[in-house]
Amino acid sequence: MSQVRFGPQITPAVKGLIIINVVIYIVQFISSLVMQDYGASNQIQDIFSLDPKIIVNKFYFWQIFTYQFLHSQRDIMHILFNMFALWMFGSELEEKWGKKFFTRYYLVCGTGAGVFIFLIPVLLGQVEFALPTIGASGAVYGILLAYAVYWPDRYLLFMFIIPVKVKYFVLVMGLVSFYFTLQTTGTAGGISHVGHFGGLLTGYFYLFYLVKKKNHPHPHSFTDKWNFIKRYKTAKKRREWQKKEQEKYDMMHMEEKIDAILDKISRHGIKSLSAYEKKFLRKASDNMNESKKKTGENNAQLH
Repeated sequence: MSQVRFGPQITPAVKGLIIINVVIYIVQFISSLVMQDYGASNQIQDIFSLDPKIIVNKFYFWQIFTYQFLHSQRDIMHILFNMFALWMFGSELEEKWGKKFFTRYYLVCGTGAGVFIFLIPVLLGQVEFALPTIGASGAVYGILLAYAVYWPDRYLLFMFIIPVKVKYFVLVMGLVSFYFTLQTTGTAGGISHVGHFGGLLTGYFYLFYLVKKKNHPHPHSFTDKWNFIKRYKTAKKRREWQKKEQEKYDMMHMEEKIDAILDKISRHGIKSLSAYEKKFLRKASDNMNESKKKTGENNAQLH
């Protein structure tokens, strides 16, 4: 008799991270109730959320790490969504990587996102306007990035309705986060887009570093599809080679090419020529002058 289950089997590190986040959420909740009775602010959130102003003024640098374990008390969907995504996408990654590496990767992405959340307003001189940030979204976005690297063509249901490939989903989410990161301090609608983008970018460079050092197993597709620097260099070399081959071909058929360019000038004017066509005419003219000079020198030697 076959068993039907929803989602992957939860793995040890994922389970541990979910328990830690839920326990801290409950402690936050109890603390907020107690503090309200005394008319005071929530000390846990004040001390452990990521607030660039407090880091700059009081040097609470641990907030870059601790913020990722706190979640909003006003919106329970905040923690539910993050823990759901951690379970759905993180469990298979842990099975592939092992508990130790998965946990390290998760924490590196969350902390890297925290560095972005802190540095962006500092670099833009917007520290006084930056809002405190909490949540595991930066780490979860790093998990999404890694999941897309290993299983890019799998489908997920966006909004539980629309099927979309993981690689396109992550790409769109990354572009949205990047766009809002460029806007002031990267926060819009109460969402830390700079944290999302920071988690994605940290995850990418962490995996890229491991691939380059060759000390971690990775799919072949990562070096082929996700190494954007390598792909850019390859495409650049291909364009340069095609350009040289085109130039060689045109020079071999110089008279035909010149006739075609002159015909284009007579019909549309010299302004209609492309930069390459203008360059070709100059080069052809130089070659013809060079050829005439050599012919003249040879004739002089014959006399």
